Amino acid sequence: MNKKARVQPSDWWLVLGFSLLLLVLVLVSRINFLIFHTLAEIFSILVAWSLFVILWNTKNLIENKALVFVGIAYLFVGGIDLVHMLSYSGMGFLEPERGADPATQLWILARYVESISLCLFPFLFFRQINPYRVFAVFSFITVAGLMSILYWGIFPACYMDGFGLTAFKKISEYIICGILVAALVFLRQKKADLDSQVYPYMVAAIVFTICAEIAFTFYVSVYGLSNLIGHFFKIISFYCIYLALIRVGLTQPHSTLFNRLEQSEAQFRAMFEEHSAVMLLIDPRAGRILNANKAAAHYYGYSLKQLLEMNIHQLNQLSPEEVAHQMQQAVTRQTTRFEFQHLLADGKIRDVEVHSTPMMLNGRMILFSIVNDITEQKQAREALREHWRKLDETVEALQSQTDLLEGVLDSIRDVIGVQLPDHTVVKYNRAGYRLLGLTEEAVAGKKCYELLGKVNPCHICPTAKALVSKKMETIEKHIPEFDGYFICTSNPILDDTGEIKLIIEQLTDITEKKKMDENIRQAQKLEAIGTLAGGIAHDFNNILFSIIGNADLLLDDFPEGSPCRKSLVQIHTGALRAKALVHQILAFARQEENKRTMMKMQPIIKEALTLLRSTIPTTIAFTRDIQPDCGPVQTDPNQVHQIVMNLATNAYHAMEENGGELKVILKEVELDCHELSDPDMAPGQYACLTVSDTGTGMNKDVMNKMFDPFFTTKEKGKGTGMGLSVVHGIVKSMNGTIRVDSEPGYGTAFHVFLPIVQKAFDSQPEGLKSPVPGGNERILLVDDEEAIVGMEKQVLTRLGYDVTSRTSSVEALEAFRNHPDRFDLVITDMTMPEMPGDKLVAEMIAIRPDIPILLCTGFSHTLTDEKITSLGIKDMLMKPVLIKELALKIREVLKR
Repeated sequence: MNKKARVQPSDWWLVLGFSLLLLVLVLVSRINFLIFHTLAEIFSILVAWSLFVILWNTKNLIENKALVFVGIAYLFVGGIDLVHMLSYSGMGFLEPERGADPATQLWILARYVESISLCLFPFLFFRQINPYRVFAVFSFITVAGLMSILYWGIFPACYMDGFGLTAFKKISEYIICGILVAALVFLRQKKADLDSQVYPYMVAAIVFTICAEIAFTFYVSVYGLSNLIGHFFKIISFYCIYLALIRVGLTQPHSTLFNRLEQSEAQFRAMFEEHSAVMLLIDPRAGRILNANKAAAHYYGYSLKQLLEMNIHQLNQLSPEEVAHQMQQAVTRQTTRFEFQHLLADGKIRDVEVHSTPMMLNGRMILFSIVNDITEQKQAREALREHWRKLDETVEALQSQTDLLEGVLDSIRDVIGVQLPDHTVVKYNRAGYRLLGLTEEAVAGKKCYELLGKVNPCHICPTAKALVSKKMETIEKHIPEFDGYFICTSNPILDDTGEIKLIIEQLTDITEKKKMDENIRQAQKLEAIGTLAGGIAHDFNNILFSIIGNADLLLDDFPEGSPCRKSLVQIHTGALRAKALVHQILAFARQEENKRTMMKMQPIIKEALTLLRSTIPTTIAFTRDIQPDCGPVQTDPNQVHQIVMNLATNAYHAMEENGGELKVILKEVELDCHELSDPDMAPGQYACLTVSDTGTGMNKDVMNKMFDPFFTTKEKGKGTGMGLSVVHGIVKSMNGTIRVDSEPGYGTAFHVFLPIVQKAFDSQPEGLKSPVPGGNERILLVDDEEAIVGMEKQVLTRLGYDVTSRTSSVEALEAFRNHPDRFDLVITDMTMPEMPGDKLVAEMIAIRPDIPILLCTGFSHTLTDEKITSLGIKDMLMKPVLIKELALKIREVLKR
C-alpha cells in the first residue's frame, strides 16, 4: 500500500532554499542575463543527468523499465540543453555572426525530445525495454539533430535578430504543448500504477513545462521578459521532476514509485522460496549467507537454519581472499558467471556454476546467486569450451565489424555503392536506396545503369574508366534521372593477382552547391555594377551639371526663333536624359530610390518611340497603337522610358538580319482571377503594354533564363544581358507582371501589365513658365571643378547675388575665417581633394554656428538626411541641377 506524503520540516527548508534560489536568479538576471541563463540551464542539466545516473545504475532493480527510458531521455535532453547553453549569444561557443538562431533551434530540439519522451512514458509501463537500444536510438536522434543545426544548416530557422521568433518556432512550441497535454492525458490513465507522491509531481512538471513553452512563444529579444519567465517555469518543472523521480527515489526506495512493486516483491519471495533452482542471497562484504531457498538446503544437505548461520567461505573451496575477490568482481559486474567447487554436508565436493547479480535490498548491496551443479557436464564442456570460445569470438568480431561498417555507411549523406566489375550492384547504403526510391531487394543483382532505365552503361562513366586504369576515377556530371549535379567517384578494389574484384562507387550531390555558386556569381556581378555606378556617378554628374548649367545660360541668352536655340534645346534635352539615365543606373544598383507619381504613359511611350525610330533601319516596319484613354499608373517616367527602349531594342535585334514588323500597343484591359499569372496580383484594371516582333523567336530553355541578369543570346558586343533583367525588376517593383509569348521562327510578344490607379486623374496642362527667383545676398561658392564654379558663379551673379568663389576648400576656409560675417550663405561640394565638404562644414560651423550651408554634390552613398542634419547642413542638392532648382533651393534655405 502507498503511504500518504507527510510534509517534513526538511521539506519546508527545501522549499525555502528553492525560493531563495529563484530570488537570486531574478537578481542575477537583472545584472547579467547571460549568467542567469547559464545558471538556469546548469540547474536543469544537473537534474536531468542526476535522474539518468540514478535510474541507469538501478535499472536491474526496477521492474518498470519505463523509468529507465525516462532517465535515458533526460540524459540526452540535458546534453542538448548543455550545447544550447554554450551556443547562447555571448558564450563564445559559436561565431557571433550566427546570432541567436542556433541556440533557439537547440532549445526546440531538446523540447521535442523531452515532450515526446514524456508522452511515450505511460505507454511503456511494465514493458520489456532494452536500455542499450534505447540509448542508441536517442544517441542517433541527438547527433542527427545537432549536426542538422550546427554543421549541415538544414534545421528550420527559429529566430531572426531584429524580428524575433519565426513561424516554425512558434508552431513548434504549440505542437510541443499539444504533445505535453497528451502526455497528461495518458499519465492520468496510468494514475493507478504511480505512487501517490510521484503522480502530482509528474503532473506539475508537465504543466510547468507547458507554461514555459507558451512563454517562449512571445519574446522578440532573447533577453526579453517572456524569455526570463519561460526559464523560471523550466526551473520549476525540473525541480518537480527532481521531487518526483530523484528525491522520492532516494529518500524512499524505488518500491515507492509504483504500486505494483509491492505485489512484485511478494511474488518474488514466493518464487525464490519455492523455485527448484539453488538460490542464495549473500552479503559481499562479510560473505554471510543472508537467505537461501529450500532447494539450496536440500542440495547442500543442511537445514535452512544451519545454512543461514554459515559463511560462503565454508562452502567455497577457494581461499577466503579469493572468494572475496570473486564477490567483488560480481559486485562491480565485471563477472556474473563463476565456476567453483562447493563442499556439501556429506563431505562431497561438487563442481558448480554460479550466476551472481548485484542488487540493492533495504538500502544495502547484496549478491543474488543461482547455483547449478555441473559436475557431470564439466568434462564434456571443457572439451568444447576452447572451440566454442574461438568460434564465438570470430562471429562477434565479424558481426561487430559488419554492424560498424553498415552504421558508418548509412550515416554518410553521399551515395556509397558496391559493384562487381560487370556493373552488377551488390549493395548501396541508405542514401543510395533513398535516391533511387527502391528497396534493397529491388536493387540487388541489377546493373547500375538498368536502375536508371538504360540498356547500356552511361556515356560518361567513372566505373568504365576505373576498369581500364585500375585506379580511382572521378568525374562531375549532370544526371537527369535525379535532376541534379553529382561528383561521381569509382575506386577499384584489387585482389592478390591485381585483378579488380569490386568497385566502390560514391555519388556526392552538388546541386545546391552549384546553385549557390551561380547565385554568388550573379550577386558579385550586381555588386560590381553597384560599385561601378557609385564610382562614376559623382564625376559624370559634375560633367552633366556643367553642360546643363551652361545650356540654361545660353538658352536665356538666345531668344525664341534664334537659329542656335534649337541646337541648345537638343543639348539641354540630351543632358537631362543623361541625368535620368544616371539616376536609373543608381536605382538598379540599389544606390538610389526611384520616385513614382501617378501619370499617364502615352507621352513617354511616344517620346521613346520617336527617339527609337531614328536608330532602327527602314527594313523594319514600325507600327504603334496607343490607346489615348488608357488610365494612369503609379510609376516613374524614366522607368517607363527604359521599359519601352529595352523591349523595342530586343525586338529590333531579333529582326536585324531579315527585317520584319515591330509593333507597340498600349491599351487598358480588365483581368479577373482566372487570367492572373502572378498570385500577388489582384483582379482589376491594368494598362497592357505590348511590344511584339516577327523575328527569330525563343525556345523554352531561353525563355526560362531570359530574365536572369547577364544572360544573353546575342553575339559579343551586342548585348550585356541586363535589359530584360532591368525590365523585369521595374515591372515587379510596380506590382505588375510580364507575360511572354514566343515560338522559334514566329517572333516574340512581351505583354507588360501595370495596375491602373483608381483615383481621379486630371492631365494638368503646362502653365506659364514661372520666373526664376533671385536675391542680393552674399554667397561663398566652393567646388574643386573650375568649370562648375565658373558656370555657377555666372548663374548666381545673373540672379543678383554677390558671389565669392573658390576652387580650393582650404582657401575657402581661410576666406571664411578672415571674414565670417561677410557671407549670408555657403554653397559647397562634398568630394574635394584637400578637405572634403563635411570637414569644411564642421570648421565653418565651429567659427560661425548660424551660417546657412547648402551642399551640392554629384553622388555620395554615405550621405543621409540624418547625417546632413547632424553636420549642420541646411539642405542638399544632387548634381546636375537646373538653374530654377538651384534658385528655389537658395531662397528656401535663406528663409529658414
